[in-house]
Amino acid sequence: MCLPGHRDAGAVQAVLHKAPGQERTRIRSALYGARARAAFRSVQPFRIHEEALHLGVQVTDTYEQEYRWSEPYRLTQLSNLDTHRRLTLMAWWPDLVYWTSNGSSNRRWLGGDGTFTDGSVLGYMVGQDADIGDEAFHDFNLVLADDPAHDASDPPSSPPG
Repeated sequence: MCLPGHRDAGAVQAVLHKAPGQERTRIRSALYGARARAAFRSVQPFRIHEEALHLGVQVTDTYEQEYRWSEPYRLTQLSNLDTHRRLTLMAWWPDLVYWTSNGSSNRRWLGGDGTFTDGSVLGYMVGQDADIGDEAFHDFNLVLADDPAHDASDPPSSPPG
């Protein structure tokens, strides 16, 4: 069909019509059966949270918090940084701080200022146990500061290494 008033007599008009939402869903449903859709749903970041609620488990995190901690989301965000050729900051992050004791301990660990800059205090050990020194042991992990789950202002909220 030639377009009226168009200078190219060989032009053809092509019109694309977007299918209504219900039609698109029907088409997708035809591509994947119920078993495949259930499998896709089972690997979504929200699925563990959803399953816990279904089983009556008391959940304190929201769907958004669960998603923020999900590895696919974090990987996507870090990939986006890499795509735009932005350098990410890598830092040492305290993962585990512990001490030895013979039985229960009177000592506690209190976090420092959370700035993790040169010279900042990572934490304090308060209290003491009889006949045991005050030596504390620690493990650190390398983390990417741009990781969406990493929160330098709240070390306990950061993901495990």
